[in-house]
Amino acid sequence: MVQKIRYSIYLIVAVLVFGCGAISHPSEGDAKREFVQRDPFDLMNKSLLKSFKKVNGQTGETFGVKWYKIDYEAEVVYAQDVPRRMGCAEFIEGDCGGHRAGEKKIVKGDITFEQTEKGWKGPTGTVY
Repeated sequence: MVQKIRYSIYLIVAVLVFGCGAISHPSEGDAKREFVQRDPFDLMNKSLLKSFKKVNGQTGETFGVKWYKIDYEAEVVYAQDVPRRMGCAEFIEGDCGGHRAGEKKIVKGDITFEQTEKGWKGPTGTVY
């Protein structure tokens, strides 16, 4: 009887030690940092990130590389006028500008992280 209890305790400890590390994924904070860092048109210098929230998450594997995709919704408030970029095709390039100071915009998208030996690598190359 004592041996069964001891075996059960070892089993529970093993599951806690080895199982908890396997369920770690990038956090909402990691996705927020990636969102701010990968700003392609330097809009964050002209705007404020009012809110950022993780809407959903999905895990998968492609050609042996594990990934985790975070769907997000962010609210951006423009601190100053942002002129429209000439020749910009918004359906191809995304936000083309043309915003007034104080204007709010809801941005939806996703950020995909790849699992590496050292952690989860975001699109900017930062490992979390």
